[in-house]
Amino acid sequence: MYIYVTAGKEVRRIGVANCNKHKSCLECLTAADPHCGWCHSLQRCTFKDDCVHSESSENWLDISSGPKRCPQIHISRRGKDKATVALVGSVPARRSGCVVRNADTGRELCKGESRPNETCTCSILTAAPYKDVLVVNVTFSFGSWHLSKRFNFANCSSLRECPVCVGAGCAWCRSGRCVHPFTACSPSDSYRNQEPCQAAVERRAPSQTTGGRGFAKSNRTHRGSQVFSVESIEPQKISTLGKRNVVVMGANFTQASHGIVMVLKGTSTCDEDVIQVSQVLNDTHMRFSLPSSRKEMKDVCIQFDGGDCASVGSLSYIALPHCSLLYPATTWISGGQNITIMGRNFDVIDNLIISHELKGNINVSEDCMATYCSFSAPSLKGSKVRTNVTVKLRVQETYLDCGSLQYLEDPRFTGYRVDPEVDTELEVKILKENDNFNISEKDIEITLFHGENKQLNCSFENITRNQDLTTILCKIKGIRTANSIASSSKKVHIKLGNLELDVEQESVASPWYFLIGLPILLVIVIFVAVGVTRHKSKELSRKQSQQLELLESELRKEIRDGFAELQMDKLDVVDSFGTVPFLDYKHFALRTFFPEVKEH
Repeated sequence: MYIYVTAGKEVRRIGVANCNKHKSCLECLTAADPHCGWCHSLQRCTFKDDCVHSESSENWLDISSGPKRCPQIHISRRGKDKATVALVGSVPARRSGCVVRNADTGRELCKGESRPNETCTCSILTAAPYKDVLVVNVTFSFGSWHLSKRFNFANCSSLRECPVCVGAGCAWCRSGRCVHPFTACSPSDSYRNQEPCQAAVERRAPSQTTGGRGFAKSNRTHRGSQVFSVESIEPQKISTLGKRNVVVMGANFTQASHGIVMVLKGTSTCDEDVIQVSQVLNDTHMRFSLPSSRKEMKDVCIQFDGGDCASVGSLSYIALPHCSLLYPATTWISGGQNITIMGRNFDVIDNLIISHELKGNINVSEDCMATYCSFSAPSLKGSKVRTNVTVKLRVQETYLDCGSLQYLEDPRFTGYRVDPEVDTELEVKILKENDNFNISEKDIEITLFHGENKQLNCSFENITRNQDLTTILCKIKGIRTANSIASSSKKVHIKLGNLELDVEQESVASPWYFLIGLPILLVIVIFVAVGVTRHKSKELSRKQSQQLELLESELRKEIRDGFAELQMDKLDVVDSFGTVPFLDYKHFALRTFFPEVKEH
């Protein structure tokens, strides 16, 4: 089908599809282009009108036929003593011939002709002369056109999986070995045929995709006689920033001679990314560096030496991680406490970093799932006792802040007590100063030492915080003579993260000491009481003397003031009576303070 376009004085014919770019039947039909199909007579991908005898449905295969109907040459073990060469798929119903030749010498190994409306087959005995044949050429003839394939058996012994072994034309034995197809397994160690193995291949083959570059339905792809296999890709989720180290696993990677590429095709767009392999690590592992992209699911396939693209599965581009909670937010300076971060998309981070103002960025080992990350707080011994650090997530070269973690002085333990509950159980109470740490069962290990350096592990129960102290309770169960162990206990060894220390038993005062000290205490109290009483008596006398002196001073002042007023009124008295009254200080005082009582 063509479109005719006028350009000036010319009329150009332009095809609505470029079928010629598909080089094989499998690639042609996998592309699912409705205008293209595989023409047997021309052995290429064409329009239906361009295919000779296209009216025959067997001469031209369109997308409705599906890739499974593409003709393929197989070598399989049919019984214990022979290998059979056959053609599977859709071919024209006509007589056909087949021949197998040694590619090195040209010697004919087998030859056959088909019956009417049947496909030619050819069998090769598993005889000793043929075990050294490494490369064979198989040709099927259908009148004017031929179908050929080259098989290389040099690597049969190195193949470790049944589908890969059978796909290369080799034979798979029950012992799990891949052998030359013309070499017999042991009498009891050969599959009658390869049907179970082939069925397994079809079940695990990923579904095909449509449009653009052809994605092979199987995870195996052929290039000449070499069979490449891809099994998985790790990781299967990356951030929208891309990822440098993406590993693909499979088989025979080092056999590729003309390059390996990864093809990414978005499920919501028609865009394709073609990425060259960064490094082939070995025969089963290779590494790619993937670019940034928007959030979407992408289909992934691997192309070896320009052949078919073998599907690996899908790869998800997801949003950057986000932190919602850091718990606990306070830890001790020696480190080792288990810290948990809650959030989302943590399965795409590269590593977790503690950023310190003096020590810089410290990489820490993390255990991350999609919604949480846990890590052990590193030790900051040598830094100031109170310090804050920032927890960061690194994705590629981007650092995401995840909260602040405060470091405080190490916890202080003051002692412990051992109480036998019953004769088979001990209860150990460890006393600690109150602090801001949230200690969990994962953070602490407690060991009780008793007798001649014997030790017992104590199982954590709970932590109780009181007004003055914090009590850590643990129990030792399933023992004998708990009372004896309690009386012979010497110390408790505590491992709190990276902090390890020994705690001595809390001392308990004897009642005899109290009785001896009581009289001494009473004497001291009496002496103190007498001293305080005498001191208060002296203080009272001193205050009374001061008050009397003050009163006398005030009286003298009042007398002087009154006498002065009388003297000032003398002139008034002289003017009134013409005489001078006789007044002196003594009489004035007596009259003032001791007036005569008038008799009635």
